Amino acid sequence: FRRCSRFCLYLVIRCGGANQRKLKQKQKQNNMKVYVAGKITGEEILPCYNKFQSKCVELQNELALLPKYTINPLRISGIHFGISHEEAMRLCFEALKSCTHAYFLKDWKDSKGAKMEHQFCIENGIKIMYEK
Repeated sequence: FRRCSRFCLYLVIRCGGANQRKLKQKQKQNNMKVYVAGKITGEEILPCYNKFQSKCVELQNELALLPKYTINPLRISGIHFGISHEEAMRLCFEALKSCTHAYFLKDWKDSKGAKMEHQFCIENGIKIMYEK
């Protein structure tokens, strides 16, 4: 019985340590708030919305994030198709300020606004990730 107890205690301590490391890693990830950036202007409405929404869902699954921690610029309050570019960028920068990371879609270099967001991230220390 003593050997089993010591062995079981050893396993609990060993596994507990591994689980604590995993938990800390998940907590770090859960502190992430990710803004998704890419080309919007000139895109067709439905495919553009689907592109951003599917990437948000993918990031939520990959990074174990709650939906409120992925920012889809097309779902920012006040943004709608037809809004002026300047007003949309003002709202996007406001949302971006609260983020720890920005995820740039493949087409970001084709977008004036996404390039501005990229520069904003560099200037404000927001970590940048790129779609492969």
